[in-house]
Amino acid sequence: MLGEETEELPSKSDLYIGIKVSSNGCSGNNDQSVLGEEFRNICKALVRLNKKRKGEAVLSSFSPNELEIKVYSVSSLGGMAVSGCSGHQVSVENHSFFHQVKFGFEFDPSVLEFIIKSEWVRDYVA
Repeated sequence: MLGEETEELPSKSDLYIGIKVSSNGCSGNNDQSVLGEEFRNICKALVRLNKKRKGEAVLSSFSPNELEIKVYSVSSLGGMAVSGCSGHQVSVENHSFFHQVKFGFEFDPSVLEFIIKSEWVRDYVA
């Protein structure tokens, strides 16, 4: 039976997001739970970062060590980069393993402008 999500649920504004990473020949994907407040904070930080071209915006998952994405300035000229990791514990019959993809690369600042104009950022900044 499916329940209806109501405003009084503590998880009402939380997100379950899919991550797909491909960087310099390495790739992976994962699904993560993120607190709504964490997501709201990174959206606001991305807007500030785009405006000032200084500082960073960080997103972490609800579960420790399973997701961290950091978008940050790398030069006084407004150069931008993103780095992070995404992973999860995999249990098999006799053991468990932690699978993780770490990444990092620079990107054109116009990409950040495109991101902050997206509906999902606008909705969470408002």
